[in-house]
Amino acid sequence: MKLEFSDGITLETSGPFRKLHLEDGWYVVGAGFCIPTASEEEADETLLQMTEKKILADNEPNDDGIASPPEHLIFVYGTLRENQWNHYLLATSKYIGNAKTKLRYALYGSGVPFLSRTRAISIVTGEAYAVDAATLQRLDELEGHPDAYKRESAEVVLQDGTELSAWIYFYDVAEGDLIESGDFLQRT
Repeated sequence: MKLEFSDGITLETSGPFRKLHLEDGWYVVGAGFCIPTASEEEADETLLQMTEKKILADNEPNDDGIASPPEHLIFVYGTLRENQWNHYLLATSKYIGNAKTKLRYALYGSGVPFLSRTRAISIVTGEAYAVDAATLQRLDELEGHPDAYKRESAEVVLQDGTELSAWIYFYDVAEGDLIESGDFLQRT
């Protein structure tokens, strides 16, 4: 996968995780991700974390021959979705599939999305992931849970019709423009 920036730089993000130095700083790239870091030392640390967690995320069987599943299901609808700028936080998580909310909500966007339960406007489009406790904690920090966004359980439906209960981050104050389609990636 290639990322093309407005300054003409193109990055190949496929392949194994590796660090990369460009004019504007250090990055860790690989597995479809491009993660900016503040320094070479942070790039080294991020690279180590990503490769270690990638190995752990493969769900190797325990002594009984049974793979240990991640602890939490999460539904993401905005900047955590694939090819969005915060998706790198899910690098070690298991992609479950494309999904939609079972109930209607109001999705707003002004650079970042805000999912509100105050109005039943549309079914919201997103992706479901299985995450471990450490990843869930990082997502809570990103979303400002519980002070800004509120993480609550809600029903989502996978493309094959399977219904799941997953964590969703809600923000009940209407900020930004209403996204009537319910798909943050189709905002105008």
